[in-house]
Amino acid sequence: MAPRKLVAYGHSHLAAMMRAYKEREAEEPDPTIEAQFEWLGRKPLQPNFELIGFGKLKSARKEGEEIYRSMADRLRGPGAEAVSKGEKVRALSEKLETFLRGSLAEQKPDAILLICMGNEYNSLGMLRHPRPFDFTLPGSDLPLIEGAEVIPHGMMKDHLRETVDNNALLFWRFFNDVAGDVPIYMVPPPPPIASEEHILSFPGAFADRAGEYGISPVSLRRKLWLLYCEVLRDGIAGTGTTFVDLPPVVFTDGCLSRQFWQKDPTHGNLDYGLVVLDHVLDLAFEQPAEV
Repeated sequence: MAPRKLVAYGHSHLAAMMRAYKEREAEEPDPTIEAQFEWLGRKPLQPNFELIGFGKLKSARKEGEEIYRSMADRLRGPGAEAVSKGEKVRALSEKLETFLRGSLAEQKPDAILLICMGNEYNSLGMLRHPRPFDFTLPGSDLPLIEGAEVIPHGMMKDHLRETVDNNALLFWRFFNDVAGDVPIYMVPPPPPIASEEHILSFPGAFADRAGEYGISPVSLRRKLWLLYCEVLRDGIAGTGTTFVDLPPVVFTDGCLSRQFWQKDPTHGNLDYGLVVLDHVLDLAFEQPAEV
């Protein structure tokens, strides 16, 4: 019997699961399951995005109806409409789409895992803003930052939705269009790390500004992560895609449990990868996961 195959696509948050699978295969291989990981951040696939405007769409029409329809299809309906009105639309690059189509045709997965982008909420709220802001999150008792400007929940969600639409959900829309009946599992990024000391010790991409601005209170970072997950759920609602709720063991007071911290401000470590990988395999292939 051929092994069931999971193919995972993503960016930096995919690394922990890649390492976890490699270690699992070295120590205790499972002949019934195969996993393949495609890191979309590697140089041959960069940049993942391009901006398409009316000029490019007009040129495509001159080259023939087939080329024009292909580009319009890449813009996924509403995007093509926006371009026709003179706006530029962010789309997956043609090079990346060609790679992804080829990968799916070659790999023939039984399940697809997506853990694309994921740091949009950190870019928005990891560092203290010179003009402190906060927002209320319905159903949450997380406090407001004293003295911060309170942004209406709807406005904050609209802003985050626009960002996610142009990043993580761009990848999902492509797979949702082309994957056919193959089930898709969307994994959110890890919840925030509570410790400001840890983040300042390992600031990663925030190194240039973390010392100057400081780290936002964890209450705001938790709310942004929860809202980010809500936007992802809304984006895939009514489709066959499963939003993967992270297993309870990874949380402590709504944040990433200490044993899963990586030596950087946002990513989970190898143990985190092992837990989440088991969890996804359990969901995808209905086998008991060891957590």
